[in-house]
Amino acid sequence: TLDRSSAASDVYKRQAPNRGLELRRLAGERLLSSGHIDEGLEVLRAVLDELGVWLPSSPQKALASYLVRRAELRLRGTAFVERPTTAVAERERLRIDACWALTVGLNGVDMIRGADFGARSLLLALRAGDPYRIGRALAFETTSIAFVGGKNRARAERLAADLTALAERLDDAHLRGFALLVTGMCDAFTRGLWTRALSFYARAEKMFREECRGVSWEVATTDMVTSWSLFYTGRIQELAARLPATLKAAEQRRDLYAQANLTTSHAWVKLAADDIGAAREQPALVMARWSHKAFHLQHYVALLAETYIDRYAGLAEAAWNRIEHAFSELESSLLLRVQANRIVAHYERGFCALAAAEAMPRKRSKLLAIAEKDARVIAAERMAWADPFAELIRAGISAQRGDKAGATLALARAESGFSMADMHLYAASARRRRGELVGGGNGTLLVLSLIHISEPTRPY
Repeated sequence: TLDRSSAASDVYKRQAPNRGLELRRLAGERLLSSGHIDEGLEVLRAVLDELGVWLPSSPQKALASYLVRRAELRLRGTAFVERPTTAVAERERLRIDACWALTVGLNGVDMIRGADFGARSLLLALRAGDPYRIGRALAFETTSIAFVGGKNRARAERLAADLTALAERLDDAHLRGFALLVTGMCDAFTRGLWTRALSFYARAEKMFREECRGVSWEVATTDMVTSWSLFYTGRIQELAARLPATLKAAEQRRDLYAQANLTTSHAWVKLAADDIGAAREQPALVMARWSHKAFHLQHYVALLAETYIDRYAGLAEAAWNRIEHAFSELESSLLLRVQANRIVAHYERGFCALAAAEAMPRKRSKLLAIAEKDARVIAAERMAWADPFAELIRAGISAQRGDKAGATLALARAESGFSMADMHLYAASARRRRGELVGGGNGTLLVLSLIHISEPTRPY
């Protein structure tokens, strides 16, 4: 069953004076992993101080620490001499678990600090030789490698395979769930295989829910990546069917992390139902309760939701002002070191710039230049699933400059790319717009052909 993370942390903290560092560490982990960031860091900072573990005060310092750990991991590799947990000294175990608490709590929030503690957790576990602790740290090592970009795909897939083998050897359901989850994330974020990723996510969710305890963070993370794959493959009805129960369960267990991660999903579903008012509710409700001491992944997710809503509502200038105002803070947060975050940020800014250029003719030249830059950034990533976004932006630029032929060609390339990436909703949008530009009988046929496109059915 899923734990009520933040409620449980209250119990742990009350008992902590009598039961020592371990319960305080667990309390901090529960708070962080359920999105109560400031409270969790306050608890864990004291634990880290007692254990002599440094907590970087900024993303930039965390990046420096992370790069040092990455270099150490490259030199030593992931080989280890296995030892039973009982053979690991208590203080050594506490240091590993304290780094793990920060890994879990920050990996999906402050991603650079989370990656730093993930690398530290892995190094400490490898030295200790505890196979379970090595396995869970390998899960985060795999995603850290995968998130850097598609160029790391082979290494990420090898690590995922190593984790799968270790999980099977130990016959551990928790590690099996992690192995399935990170294998899906490798497929999604290094290759854009969204449908294939969904099959791994579904198996991971089943494993976590049916065979593990205390895994609300794992389930919430699986929900988040599942929602993105459902959206990208055009399965809006399936996403809409999942979302209410997921959000209700998160609210009941006071899990801000799970709720904040789904603000974009909520916006997609409500906008598909043409309910702008309801779409705005979730970002406002959740972010009013989220930490504002730093710019986290959840602020980024809420920003995306709000710009989607503004553009859908025809508020092009508001959408542009919102993303332009936040972009420097987003860059300073180092969240854009993650390739998928970088791609999405630039295509969203490019789309907002295009919409604003049409709404603000006096600034059109400047805005189209920004959109061109965003398209170049996306194309430079050389990711098959992302290339069509660059084509969409280029199509919009050509259209606004009166180059109908150029816009039509870019839309055709975008449609083809999205279709090859199994991103049917985007492909349909590109085809519709191409039909509108072509006009006449041929254009009408392109638009009418969308009537026969249905939501993909589930085999995944």
